[in-house]
Amino acid sequence: MRYLLILLIPLFLFSCQKKAVQSDKTIKTEKVKRGKLEDGATQDPVRVKETGSPEKYATIDVSKLNQDIAGSSTELTPKAIMEMFYPNKVETGEGNERIDIQEESLGNGIQRVTLIHENMLDDSLNGEKYVMLLTKQGDRWSVVSLEKNWKCQEDRGHTTWGIEPCE
Repeated sequence: MRYLLILLIPLFLFSCQKKAVQSDKTIKTEKVKRGKLEDGATQDPVRVKETGSPEKYATIDVSKLNQDIAGSSTELTPKAIMEMFYPNKVETGEGNERIDIQEESLGNGIQRVTLIHENMLDDSLNGEKYVMLLTKQGDRWSVVSLEKNWKCQEDRGHTTWGIEPCE
């Protein structure tokens, strides 16, 4: 009985937390669809510009990253900010590992930077995707939102972009 409770309590807490995040995203999305940033609004990159694929993302806190940007002595581009956040490089010639960074203007002063690290040399994780939305405030960029999802290796879980754990 004790083992059953130990297993059910985290499951219950996780499911409650997931529902709260879902409803919070819906509220934030409506603020973005009006085409401007409102005070305190963050953005869901999937819904800012429809991609045709309703991927799920895990949200990453950007407060430390914005502090680092503000403390930088040089003017950073959106791509440079993504590289500052994700400094990993492909260092070996093994496999087909690659890191691709795409930058896109969404209009209304919003930039989207997408980093995809695929064919990772990991036994369970095949790839990671980070989607960062930025706006320029004065002469500096500010990260509005940062989200992540991943895909697993064959026979280790989902092989499409999602947020379920890999085995």
